[in-house]
Amino acid sequence: MLSVVLPTRNEREGLEILVCALLAILEQATGGEFELLVVDDSDDGSDVHLAERLSRFPGRVRFVHREASTGLASAIGDGIRLARRRYVLAMDADFNHSPLELPPMLADMAAHDLLAGSRFLPGGGMPGHRFRQAGSRLFNAFVRRALAVSTTDNLAGFWIMERQRVLAIADRWPLFHGYGDYYIRLLLAAHWLGLRIRERPVRYLNRLTGESKTRFAKELLRYTRTVLELRRNAPALRSRLLSRPEVGGG
Repeated sequence: MLSVVLPTRNEREGLEILVCALLAILEQATGGEFELLVVDDSDDGSDVHLAERLSRFPGRVRFVHREASTGLASAIGDGIRLARRRYVLAMDADFNHSPLELPPMLADMAAHDLLAGSRFLPGGGMPGHRFRQAGSRLFNAFVRRALAVSTTDNLAGFWIMERQRVLAIADRWPLFHGYGDYYIRLLLAAHWLGLRIRERPVRYLNRLTGESKTRFAKELLRYTRTVLELRRNAPALRSRLLSRPEVGGG
């Protein structure tokens, strides 16, 4: 049924707690039809510790350490390619994405081609400084206007989709490079292909341990460049995607 892809980097303290929470929730929500795929880019020795600790869950958790890290997006892409279940769910490994959001998302996934979490729908939200919240809202308004998409949260990176459909899109148009900007590309491709996109409100949590690896100002600049590049190259990119009708919805 479901493969959950968890990209990690130097998350020694909190990951095992997250895995235990996910195992308990997913066991009930899926009837045991799931796997957790931890794609680890740690460079602080966490991989040895994590591999040992996660070996307590054979048949449920697969741990993959990448010797050469090429970024968050490529870790998610590698996880999807290694996944064995029909659907893939991508989520953060630092508790920003709450495991408690999974049951209602899973209940909706079969009725939609792409199910996406949004902080900006009624009932959603995020902790943190008001400046960052306002910046996220303004940037998402910019994305909607620049790319003519309807999604309210183009940076959340908390989503479910059929694995083969994601791979078919990535085969026509490289998605999994950069950082969180991969998600802007995925949502835009889904819009162009006419997929049935459903956003659900989600509430972010504070990180359980450690510090965020996202530097808001730096990544905002990267994301802005991505949006402008997508807008500039939209005709060619859209033509490439639509040349494979079987990738679309229906």
